[in-house]
Amino acid sequence: MKRATRNARTSLDELGPGITEADIEVLEKALSRRLPDDYRDFLLTMNGGVLGRNAIKIDDAPWSPTNVFSIFGINRFLDTSDLQWNMQTFLLPSSDKPLLPVACDSSGNPFCLAIGGDEFGSIVFIDLDNFDRLYRVAPTFSAFVSSIHFIHRRSDCPGNEERTTVRSRSSTIARQKRIAVSA
Repeated sequence: MKRATRNARTSLDELGPGITEADIEVLEKALSRRLPDDYRDFLLTMNGGVLGRNAIKIDDAPWSPTNVFSIFGINRFLDTSDLQWNMQTFLLPSSDKPLLPVACDSSGNPFCLAIGGDEFGSIVFIDLDNFDRLYRVAPTFSAFVSSIHFIHRRSDCPGNEERTTVRSRSSTIARQKRIAVSA
């Protein structure tokens, strides 16, 4: 987790207020479950935040990639980035594993941490338009954070190379037409 945390620290804005082990224990008591160590470490170190321009590839998702807009924290000043608020707000599909919403994309679709079952600690994505399918994102929270690609240009977005080329050509043609009309 140390490496993922350092990388994320340089790209997270609006970090949450500092919290203690006691704050995490209150959450765990409400869940009747212990959180994975890497996620606990993340909460203690950063307590969530808003991410800059990024993309994350989700295998088997036809619309992939998406982004990670916010990682939730404890006692955040804004409800939509607060872990407890999201626990109460999201109606998660019934599953053989309990899920805790820990982040969301810019459309509000949650990334959830499996807090029980065989895949304890893994991250799944729920498309709110299709509750029938959970998309596995990463085997651990640390792997999830490490798989976020911060982008500076559209071509940096994984899986977006072909679309970028098409948009670049369209922009070039449009620019050429504007030049021709103004000449």
